[in-house]
Amino acid sequence: MGKSLLQAKKLEEALSEFKEARRQAPEMTNIHMVIGQIYSRQSKYSHAEESFRRATSLDPLSPQPLLALGKLYLRKGQLGKAEEEFRSVLVVMPNSELALVGLGNIALKQ
Repeated sequence: MGKSLLQAKKLEEALSEFKEARRQAPEMTNIHMVIGQIYSRQSKYSHAEESFRRATSLDPLSPQPLLALGKLYLRKGQLGKAEEEFRSVLVVMPNSELALVGLGNIALKQ
């Protein structure tokens, strides 16, 4: 249900569904990632950051939450934090094209 609402761009309803899923399964990294993505799309960056950080704490070897944080910081203009996250991705996934592109975007903004 939450995914179909998300695809229909009904963000508030989707967020409500995913929050309920998080309540039932608080250790599922993917739920925290989706909630973070919804908050990011709503420009609620502090909430998005919190969700991505939680996903990172649940699965520290997953590059997805680190990439999401890097993109979020880049969007907010926090280049130092963005660089730190993209470099963290490269520690767990040395050939990550997305992390390298993120670092390239940071270089272009400096």
